[in-house]
Amino acid sequence: MYSTEFADKLIECLTPILEDTVTSISKIGDTVNDTLVITTKSDQNLLKLMTRKPGNPTEQDRFLKCQYLAKLLRNRGIHVPEVIYADNTERLISTQKIYGMQLTEWIEGKTIEQLWDQCSLSVKGELLMKLAKMVATIHQVELNQSGMIDPVRPEFNTSTSWVDYITNTARVGISSLMENPIIDNALLAEVEYIYFTRLEILQPELDKTCRLIHSDLNQQNVIVAEGSNELYLVDWEWAKGGDPYYDLISIDEEFLSNNLEFRQLWEEEYGIDLQSLQERLLLYQIHGILASCGHGYLYHNPSEESFKSVEKQLRELVQQLQDI
Repeated sequence: MYSTEFADKLIECLTPILEDTVTSISKIGDTVNDTLVITTKSDQNLLKLMTRKPGNPTEQDRFLKCQYLAKLLRNRGIHVPEVIYADNTERLISTQKIYGMQLTEWIEGKTIEQLWDQCSLSVKGELLMKLAKMVATIHQVELNQSGMIDPVRPEFNTSTSWVDYITNTARVGISSLMENPIIDNALLAEVEYIYFTRLEILQPELDKTCRLIHSDLNQQNVIVAEGSNELYLVDWEWAKGGDPYYDLISIDEEFLSNNLEFRQLWEEEYGIDLQSLQERLLLYQIHGILASCGHGYLYHNPSEESFKSVEKQLRELVQQLQDI
């Protein structure tokens, strides 16, 4: 909970932006950012506060990137919340240092995570078809050959290719895990060899296209709007330019769950044969784990249980790649 002094100072910051009287502030999350619901006399909005010091300028600009992408996607008819305000300004609110804030419209509805287990198979199929069409449309947005999107510092948009990005972030993750006593270093050597050997083989194909990817398409980031049942994609902070099939890892894990009927629905609506991408998706699964350990969630939220799970997952993925 925030102190009364913090809440009062935050309201002072928000009042000119909202042009309305704030009546309540409630915190609903704090995994990467502090997330709050801001209620005014006439509306509700979602506020994110960047409370963790950014590791680099691109990370610092991630709220501004969301604002840029929200406008781009909404102009293309894709349902994402409007970003009302965003900045990357470092400020002190009461005793709390903030490195940026983002205010978005509130979408009344529930996440697919909240609904999924209650849905019939037919409703799940309908949701998957809607999501597949939406993701396919997003993946048609062409970008320059870059692993990052930074509307404030355009030089970052061309500073690294997609292959450079998945190479560098994997190396950082491996280095970080090498220092972890829980992880078997012999396994990491095997992971390093098979990852970079396969990546070198796939590189000509990966360098062909650079499209917009969300990078975090989990069930929490898809909202089913109340009344209209339209799908909204939220949390665009980690969006990148790269291989669109990178998004299919989380789609497969979060939505398809080895369900043959769901996989066929997705393939038909999105327009892809998932089996033909097996090697690439396994490689991207390894990258996702390494990136999380190098600079992502697991790096900032380490636990013995998590790293034991990481070791188990890496062993299984290496074996699957070797079996192809």
